[in-house]
Amino acid sequence: MQLISLFNRIHKQFIPAVAMTFLYVPVCLSLAVACGVPATMGIVTAFWCGIMGGLAGGSNYGIIGPSGLSVGILASYALGKDPAFVTSITLFAGIIITIAWFLRLDKYLVFIPASTIQGLSLGGGLMLIIQQFSPALGVEHLVHVSKAFDRIMATLAVYPSWSLTAFVVFAIALLLQRRSTIPFLGIPSSLFVTLLGILAGYLCKQGFIPCTLSTISSASSVTHLKLLSFSLPMISIEVLSAAATLGFIVIIETMIAARVADGWTNTKHRKEHEMRGIAFANIASGLFGGFIGSSPIGRTAVAIQLGISDRIAQLMIALGAALVVIVFLPMIGYLPHAVIAGLLTNSGMRIVGFTKFNLFWNNSRMQFFMVCGVAFICVAKDALSGLLAGTAISLVFFLDTMARGSYHVTRAPKKTPPENKPGYRADLLVYAIQGPLVYINAQSHVARCEHDFAEYSTIIIKLRSVSFVDLDGIMAFDEMIRLLEGRSINVLVARVHAHIAEQLLSQSTVFKRLVETGKVFESVKEAVASLQDQPEPEIVS
Repeated sequence: MQLISLFNRIHKQFIPAVAMTFLYVPVCLSLAVACGVPATMGIVTAFWCGIMGGLAGGSNYGIIGPSGLSVGILASYALGKDPAFVTSITLFAGIIITIAWFLRLDKYLVFIPASTIQGLSLGGGLMLIIQQFSPALGVEHLVHVSKAFDRIMATLAVYPSWSLTAFVVFAIALLLQRRSTIPFLGIPSSLFVTLLGILAGYLCKQGFIPCTLSTISSASSVTHLKLLSFSLPMISIEVLSAAATLGFIVIIETMIAARVADGWTNTKHRKEHEMRGIAFANIASGLFGGFIGSSPIGRTAVAIQLGISDRIAQLMIALGAALVVIVFLPMIGYLPHAVIAGLLTNSGMRIVGFTKFNLFWNNSRMQFFMVCGVAFICVAKDALSGLLAGTAISLVFFLDTMARGSYHVTRAPKKTPPENKPGYRADLLVYAIQGPLVYINAQSHVARCEHDFAEYSTIIIKLRSVSFVDLDGIMAFDEMIRLLEGRSINVLVARVHAHIAEQLLSQSTVFKRLVETGKVFESVKEAVASLQDQPEPEIVS
């Protein structure tokens, strides 16, 4: 019975998996080249990430493997380094994700603001695009230059060696990808560009076209495919720092893709399964010669459109990608670097997602500039610095907003003071503290009680919306009462939650005195009614 069920699952996912495989292979090869490692490492990554992602319980819709965002950031660390450096980063990133999964640290992702995440995406996309500047112009000897701005300057410095042929091929490859599919043919544009590039590279190599194109066969990247290539990991501060950054990026990218997939398919993903899947996938990829993998939104969207709806499809795609490369390995060597640059530039433009900037610009200019700032730091320095800076600055703005203290004021109608009572103030004010009364906002309430409300004779402090108070809040409450009473203002307290009242009774001598003198009430209406020497104002409790 189980065998029949397995066969039915394979049969249902066979056609979508085959379609995804042929779309997937060019991406994996080009992303490997973007990292400065052999192209076949992209297939190794796709194989082990797909196998472990399918077996370890990842998403039914996501395909774990190389992604433009993580590769764009990985390249900033890895260009010019030994492949063992890349596999070590991947292995330790997988271990870090495993620790995060075991400790359920994914719940703390809510503290990373959307502007910082979008800034990381923008930075990763820009780095991926900038890294294609030299191969798009036919400059081949800048593999060791990893920093984006350094790569631009180095490419500009060797302008006499630029290749017009390479640039034309790059431009054609990029233009052909303006649509996701080729009109009339109905095949994915990236697959068409790859096949066309292989044909062009072959014709140039054989002398049928009188021009020179640099292809990936010039390196040892396609001479063989090793799915089991174990080496001892390298351990250094640089490796661990890059692993921590990429581990975080992979978690964010995969979780966002899973959440988006829920909306498209009316399903509900399980965070622990997603975390386990990407953790085991990257550990296996790092152990056996691959690089970092995740489940990006773009690939998830394509998978859903093709009809993929079962984890078994990941296994089929992983096996299919390895089989395609083994069979067509000699042909892949003719793929020009300029075509790969076109494929990766298109991926980078999709990662950047220019349409999202309208949302930030229209809703919050501060967040828009935060996105741009984080992206700049990612490109100029590294992704970890951008992440930390964006989170820290956002936290400062958030704390500044919180420190102002949320409150609401209700005023009674003003009345003319009687002539026989100079200085008499008949106005009543209800000061409602909203949200927690804690160290971060307590002093803002104190400052208002010290400098404002001079025209009122009675103030009712309403604590209905206060659900939590810490020691700083209790001390601030006492100071508020003393400041108001020192200005000859009658202070009443109303609508205190039972647990807050109990805490104040045990720790606040001022609140205890107010209770003993009958100045704490169940409602604002009762507090107003207690003011027998004044007509009752129209105050809503």
